[in-house]
Amino acid sequence: MKRRYLEWALIVFSILGVLGIVVFATYNQSKFTGEISQLVNKKVSKLFNLVRPSDQQKTRDHNKEFHASSSDIKHYEATRELIPKIVERARKGVVSIAISDYEFTPGKGATRTESKIGTGFIVDPSGLIVTNRHVVFEDTLYTVVTYDNKKFPVTKIIRDPVNDIAFVFIDPKNEKLTPLPLGDSNTLKLGQTVIAIGTPLGEFPGSVTVGVVSGLHRTVSAGSWFMGEAKKYENVIQTDAAINPGNSGGPLINLGGEVIGVNFAKTVGADNISFALPINLVKRRLAEYRKYGRLRQPFLGVAYVMISPLQAQVYGLVPGAFIKRVVPGSPADKAGLKPGDIIVKIDGKQVIQGLTSLLYQHSVGDVVTIEYVRPDESIKKVHRVKVKLVDKAEVIEGR
Repeated sequence: MKRRYLEWALIVFSILGVLGIVVFATYNQSKFTGEISQLVNKKVSKLFNLVRPSDQQKTRDHNKEFHASSSDIKHYEATRELIPKIVERARKGVVSIAISDYEFTPGKGATRTESKIGTGFIVDPSGLIVTNRHVVFEDTLYTVVTYDNKKFPVTKIIRDPVNDIAFVFIDPKNEKLTPLPLGDSNTLKLGQTVIAIGTPLGEFPGSVTVGVVSGLHRTVSAGSWFMGEAKKYENVIQTDAAINPGNSGGPLINLGGEVIGVNFAKTVGADNISFALPINLVKRRLAEYRKYGRLRQPFLGVAYVMISPLQAQVYGLVPGAFIKRVVPGSPADKAGLKPGDIIVKIDGKQVIQGLTSLLYQHSVGDVVTIEYVRPDESIKKVHRVKVKLVDKAEVIEGR
């Protein structure tokens, strides 16, 4: 009996011993896990707090500069509401320009047709309209179509011999025309919102596109199949406002409702890259026309052929404009230039693509520095002479 009690006591103590070991192990494991957890938390906390509180505040302040404030948002919303108001006013001064043709078809015989080919905008209520020269390049019949579909035959065209600008005249009779105000293209900034209005594809008069000023002072070469070789234009405005054939001659307008450019070209093979002539150029030529009754053409007085770098290397000359003939009494003649001379620079600009394009960057009355070589003497010696440009008509026509 006593032995049985001893056996039971041994079993109970054994069980209690095992339970003690389990409890002790569980406690240690829990303690170890807690220590590990605390260590990990410290590491993670350190990892995500590499930036000191002061630096975090600076970062938040810096980011505020790139977030639209409530006033910015209100301005944006106001701009969205402003554009339709600008368009409503401006569209009354935008016109389509149509070309008139006569066709002969069986059954109808000879019929007159009109096709819209470009855009223009009114600058004077007397009937003076600005467009591109390439829009009215041909000597044919043109018609101006206003926003309310009234038609007026073109009575006179003044084409700028220097730039892609033309002044078109109509007789409005008793109709009241709405001229558009002209802005200042020198104040343009990148990213500024602009509006283009025109007749894309000759089918959709009064079409509106909106974009921004993508670039300033661009240099592009533009031309068309009926105007011959491409011409170089400098200091033009680049925009992503959609410009298509038929938009040529139309206005590029700022949010003040002022014309700041004349749309004239788009790129082929690329989207959202279009160009406009700065309105200050138009204003200068417009003032010149109003003063002199014509557009004056800066004139040097030489006939020339271009010598390419390759030709210069082959014939032992220098690249530039090789003078074939000098007009008697011209600025070139008075400056001592002779046939056989090669003009290499005008006002420090290399004569590479042509002499005329460089001259046309100046106005009548400007004094320019011409650098040239005289191969009969030496192609290494460069002569410099100052020349005052005159109006071509003064020399050729004696005006």
